[in-house]
Amino acid sequence: MALSGTGHNQNPSTLNAWLKANKGYVNKNEFVWDSINTLGLIFEGKIPNNLIKLNLSVGYVVIINVKKGAHWVLATSYSGNTIFVKDSLYDV
Repeated sequence: MALSGTGHNQNPSTLNAWLKANKGYVNKNEFVWDSINTLGLIFEGKIPNNLIKLNLSVGYVVIINVKKGAHWVLATSYSGNTIFVKDSLYDV
């Protein structure tokens, strides 16, 4: 979902193949965030909600870690202090 917003036509299978071919994993399944830099995405680490909202306001792709590190979602917009997301696990 995040990559489609940057003009990359990827699905989970093709992205996984790309990551495997481009040093996207270490120890077989640990994701290497720097591997996506060539796709135009940058890992910023933990940032406060006001920076998430600022990044959304200027049109950047924002991926948020949720469920105590167990899951990732795509931030899509915000209203006040509420950040709205797309979650591939639950979206149909």
